[in-house]
Amino acid sequence: MNKIKILAFIAIFAIFFACGSQDDENVAPLVIIPELAFDFIELSPYDTLVAEFNSKITRADSIIIPKSVKKVDSLGNKYYFVIGLESGSLDSIVFINLVNEHGYTKERVVLRYLPIIIFDNEPNDEEVTAGDINAFTNGRKFAGALNSDEDYFTLKISSRDYLDIKINSRSPLNVQFYRPGSEKKANLGKNKKVDSTRIRNLPEYLADGDMVGEEVDFYIRIYPEKWESPLNPYTLSVLRTKN
Repeated sequence: MNKIKILAFIAIFAIFFACGSQDDENVAPLVIIPELAFDFIELSPYDTLVAEFNSKITRADSIIIPKSVKKVDSLGNKYYFVIGLESGSLDSIVFINLVNEHGYTKERVVLRYLPIIIFDNEPNDEEVTAGDINAFTNGRKFAGALNSDEDYFTLKISSRDYLDIKINSRSPLNVQFYRPGSEKKANLGKNKKVDSTRIRNLPEYLADGDMVGEEVDFYIRIYPEKWESPLNPYTLSVLRTKN
């Protein structure tokens, strides 16, 4: 009797297994329509714009690009664009009838991009010619570049305020925050990326004769890790929080 029950169980299990196998065979293949990994990109005008897709693109009937785009190249699932030094305006690149390696087509794909404004007026390689970035202390990014030189920027703020400084660069560089006449300096490291470094105790950076709470000139100095180095683009943002 027990043997009969066991054989019946095995038979039922075999039926379910067979049904499951048939169901798996009837599952529709995965459809991968060409899509962008990111359809909006903010970047420095010195950098290359990369349109990355979710699969290898084998054909595009046409690509509509702005006049400011200098060069187009493609490799696998990526298209590369050199956008030139025009900056500050939202623009787009349109791909028409994209076909991927799976044979699927997308009639229209739009990549929107925003080149960050360039604010690196030469010469600004010393304090007396430092670029005034008071208009950028709301966290707005701007772009610059080192070419075996250094950049100085100045801003007038109260020592009661807080500052968040963020910089991104192609290669490692040094960032220094200070007040002329003061021995205290904030060295933000030799990192490729300084993420939202907050400077709180601004009174510590005041010079002799400065009054706590009054607005005075502070400086941000950006200089290369190695003086004999190739062009190193960067983006900088400074967020002032009044206290």
